[in-house]
Formats: sequence, C-alpha cells, structure tokens
Amino acid sequence: MKKILHINTNMVWRGGEQQVHYIINHQSSQYQHFLFCRENSELYHRNKSITTTTFTMRFGIDITPVFSLLKICKKNEIDIIHVHDSKALSLYIFATFLGLKIPVVVHRTVNFPITNKYKYKHQQIKKIICLSDAVSKNFDNIVPKNKIVCIPPAIDINKYNGEKNNRLKEELQLNEQSKIIGIVAAIEKEKNIEGFIQIANLLLSSNDELHFVII
Repeated sequence: MKKILHINTNMVWRGGEQQVHYIINHQSSQYQHFLFCRENSELYHRNKSITTTTFTMRFGIDITPVFSLLKICKKNEIDIIHVHDSKALSLYIFATFLGLKIPVVVHRTVNFPITNKYKYKHQQIKKIICLSDAVSKNFDNIVPKNKIVCIPPAIDINKYNGEKNNRLKEELQLNEQSKIIGIVAAIEKEKNIEGFIQIANLLLSSNDELHFVII
C-alpha cells in the first residue's frame, strides 16, 4: 500500500480544499492518505483523525513546519507527497534542502501567472496536475508538457441524490414551479460572475419563471 502525504497551507475552505477532502476520504486498498495542514484551518476541522497533523505558519515559510514535515515522512514511511498550493510546494522544497528525497506531485487549481518559475522546475516534481487547460497554459515554456496533466475538479453527486430540498425556494419565497439557476464561487475576476449576470439577463427576457442566485 502506497502512503501519500497531502500538504495544504490554506486556512479557508474553497474548491481546492474540497478536492483534498474528497481525495483523503476516498476508500482505497491501494493508498493510505495522510494530511499535513494549518492548525485551526477549515480543512483540519473537517478532517480530524490520527492521520492528520497540523502546523503553524507565523510568516511566509516558517522553518518549524519544515522539521515537522521531515518527522512525519520518516515516522509514517511516506512514499509520495502531494502538495495542493504554492506555499505547500515552497515548504516541500525547503525540506529537500534538509535531505527530503520523496517525490512530489503538484496540484495547481488557480489560474494566476506563475511568479516563481524555478520552484516548478524542481527535479523531484514528477507531475503537475492542473484543473483545466487554461491553468496548464501558465506552465508553457516553464516545464515540459509531458509533466502536465489536466484533471477537472470532481463533485460527490451521491450527496445530492436524496429527497428534493426546497429550502432555498422557501427562503426566497418562490413557488414550486420556479426554476433556480445558481453559481457557487468566490467573487473574483477569474470566476466570471459578470458573464453569469449577462446570461441571467438574457434568459430572463424570455422566461420570468427563472431565478438566478450567486452563492
């Protein structure tokens, strides 16, 4: 059984953290997942277990979690490290200066320009997972294309196969026949909320039973 350590440095809960949650809670006879995340982070609170270890970051990259990372890898005989954000990769690279030899997979979920190109060229990076082709284009002329793989984010549809829930319609005081179209996203340029609003205005001109919600 391969042992995989996932590293995430974010305090809040967003799409990237949801994907980490799905991965580490997926039952498999081939892999055992461990989590290394920020103390009091939302990811920690939703994944408290004996395989979860926390750390604090007082500023930028703190040397303390680097030593903790080395200790965890040795104690649990980790085979692969999976980093889920840029700071997590920096943490990993600092550990390699202290002798960490475990290969790493990098997960890139944000469509921002790459500011530090050199750390993504580290020789121990085996693959870089991007959630879309748009994200992968940021790595053009930085790393070989055979190191990039695109895997779209997943959703657990089994959570939504139960009884019909009209709570949102009741909250918005809508009738049963009303149709709700929603977008769940951070209010950021990359999410194209403006495009969603334009589509809403276009559809509402021909169907007044539609209602659009931004969550």
